[in-house]
This record gives sequence, C-alpha cells and structure tokens, in this order.
Amino acid sequence: CSLEEVNEHLDSDIQELHEHPSTEEFDPAHSYIFPLGGEGPYLCTQGINGSLTHFFSGSYHAVDFRCPIGTPLLALRDGMVAEVRQSERVSGIHVGNLFKWNSI
Repeated sequence: CSLEEVNEHLDSDIQELHEHPSTEEFDPAHSYIFPLGGEGPYLCTQGINGSLTHFFSGSYHAVDFRCPIGTPLLALRDGMVAEVRQSERVSGIHVGNLFKWNSI
C-alpha cells in the first residue's frame, strides 16, 4: 500500500485556529430571541467557547440545545427561509459530515 493510496481514504477536520478578536465585546444589535418554541426547558449541550466544537472564532458564540423532534424553531430576525433540509441522519463532528447537517 502506498502513501498515495492511503491519502485517498483520509479525511481531516483540522483547520487553522484563529484567536477570537474580542470575546468580551457585546453589541446589542446582535441580540436574539430564544430560538425554540413549545414547552421547555431545553438542555444546553454546548455553550459559548465550548470545548467540543465552539473553541475557534467561527463558532465561538454558538450555542447548542437538545430538544424533542418537532420542537418549533422561531425566526430570530426578519427574513425569508431560503432552504430547509431535515432528511439527514448523521451525527458527530467528523469532517465527512460537513455537508450533511440538517439546516435551515
């Protein structure tokens, strides 16, 4: 088996790490309502600067919640839904899942 053959089967989720420009800065223009409707409470499974996936600038302020299937999602701002995808069944942070997230 050659290195070229091995590289054909390798995936990587390594990305360049950038320091967050201003972790303490707060801008009220970027405040949002709680995004889940229905009956709570909802468990926060990963918060701001979470050690699993929220430790770099692109996702530093992300917050993840566990909620039952069918929980209403609320619009955070005025706008139009351009796409809804809810057919995927993957989970985890593997790079192979990068374009398989359910999303709105």
